[in-house]
Amino acid sequence: METTIFEPRELGIQESKRPLFKQLTEDKFSPFYGRPLKEVFMCAFALGYKRSKKEEVIKRKADIRFESLSEQQKWILISVAIKAMGDITLLTEEEKQRRIWEIAEQYANGGIKLLHDIVYQSGYEGLGTKLLEDELRGELKTLEKK
Repeated sequence: METTIFEPRELGIQESKRPLFKQLTEDKFSPFYGRPLKEVFMCAFALGYKRSKKEEVIKRKADIRFESLSEQQKWILISVAIKAMGDITLLTEEEKQRRIWEIAEQYANGGIKLLHDIVYQSGYEGLGTKLLEDELRGELKTLEKK
């Protein structure tokens, strides 16, 4: 029996934090310059999850077309939601499935300030990118050992 996962039209970000997302894609000194908003969302999500920083989204602004996510990105979001909730039955009912995307938005909401701070932590161009790369490489090494 095949289970179909409910997919929203868009993923949202908190309206008051939208400038942080936009600056990361529009500033020439950002490693996300010229990149799609979904890439900033996924990195903010990953940082929020890694640092257990999940924040309720207040005044949600639908900004990221869901269809722009790859299947791999969708399954990362699904997997994290299942782990965070400790409930595989999230996959069984549409109402529960909606919770998957809310969790993704909450982790991205919690992680965007962290990501922004890392990128702009120093006046030295490139330091934020180096710090982010070091942190992510360290996390990958930890995961490889498991």
